[in-house]
Amino acid sequence: MSTYDELTGTAARIADAAIEWDMADRGWHKSDEGWISDMSVAPVSTYVLSHDGLRVQIVGEDGWLKSDEFAGTAETDFRAVWADWYERIFDLFLEWKGLPHPLDFEAPLGKIRNAISVINVSTHVSTTGASADPSLETSNDDLDGALTSFCGEILPMQGVMDSFSLAYSNKLPGVVRGQLAILGILGMNLAGEQNLFRALRQDLPVIADDVLEVMRERKSSSSAADLKIIGAVLAGASLFITGGTSSLIIANGRTIVAALSGMTPADEAPSPAQKQYGADTAMGVYENVRTYLDELKTTVRGEESSVRTSLTSALSEVTGQNADAFLLRKPGLLDASTQGLEVNAETLSFLGGVIAPFICDNLAVARAEAAGAEIQAPWERPDTIGLGAHGPYRQWKALLDEFVEVSTVTRTELADVGDVLIEIAQEYVDTESIIQQRLRELEGLDALDVPDFTPPPPPSTAYARVTVDQPV
Repeated sequence: MSTYDELTGTAARIADAAIEWDMADRGWHKSDEGWISDMSVAPVSTYVLSHDGLRVQIVGEDGWLKSDEFAGTAETDFRAVWADWYERIFDLFLEWKGLPHPLDFEAPLGKIRNAISVINVSTHVSTTGASADPSLETSNDDLDGALTSFCGEILPMQGVMDSFSLAYSNKLPGVVRGQLAILGILGMNLAGEQNLFRALRQDLPVIADDVLEVMRERKSSSSAADLKIIGAVLAGASLFITGGTSSLIIANGRTIVAALSGMTPADEAPSPAQKQYGADTAMGVYENVRTYLDELKTTVRGEESSVRTSLTSALSEVTGQNADAFLLRKPGLLDASTQGLEVNAETLSFLGGVIAPFICDNLAVARAEAAGAEIQAPWERPDTIGLGAHGPYRQWKALLDEFVEVSTVTRTELADVGDVLIEIAQEYVDTESIIQQRLRELEGLDALDVPDFTPPPPPSTAYARVTVDQPV
């Protein structure tokens, strides 16, 4: 069995077999005078298509000859038959060259996987407190702990802080998981594209080998093999979502389930209607193969269309009525001049000076990793294949840009919230001293070294009413 890289050589052998069949039908055989019997067909070395026509190399002669520079000696001019078949068969397979290489998708996929590993958390908030789901193994326990601390320590506070928890802090874990879902959709569609072209690079050599056999044996009937690309996008996307650590957190998300359900499974995906390569003549085989490959383009386009639909639908959800599930802005109800606050100032120092910055750092790392996946080159292919020269890359990049935007805004707003919490607390306690003490207890935490941080328990569980009567 040949490989994708040998496709051009296989096409040359198909042309040779077609020439023999066609010439035999004309009553001219290899033993006849004028047949170029010593021409060697080897991949990429015995023919060339250039701007001024087709050239061929004859064994035993130097250099390349144009097809009109050697002459047949029989009544039938071999040159035209030879040139027609080579150009015809090469044109048939030429546009399938230059497909994306599956390995080229690994770099951007790695970036998306890294981003997912940073914010893959399960923290949820209820009326009784905040906690990480013990049934789900997360890839960032430290961030789970920080989110639990941030929500859980504000939840018992009263007055305006109670409203703040409902409007902001209780929503933060869900928004982080929403951004995780965006990354999941980006990753699964990228993996779907990768698997599509991995399968297509396997299908094409099989098709070429089958056509070569039909031409050589002059078969009047021969069925096309089953295609691996049927359902390849869904298969690749599903493997990305369900494989590896913490997959359940992503896979069970409503947004992910909706995206997967929009992809066509293999048993429902349309395949080329043309199932037959064989025919009574070489030209008949050629016509069948041409029809099959044209329909194969439609099949590839259908697979990529599911990627485009998934990305477009996800972008509509992220930017539409459910936008607040993916982006969190600070509420206007909290500032240092707010009256009637019931807080623990020491706790606010800890949350604003240690926990909030740590969460921000995680969001920044995830954003930077995801932004690094913006690589167009792996998507490039001939513009007749799939959805064009870059497939659904434009839709994929639009969703990636939206993730970068919501992640950036959420991080910026959280940093501002942390500053406000410190500003409130510093009216009653030495916030700088408390923050430094907590950082020393964390043994020289490097805030950007995400995996090394384990949030400690809060400094106190005692809450006192602090009333601010005058603006600061």
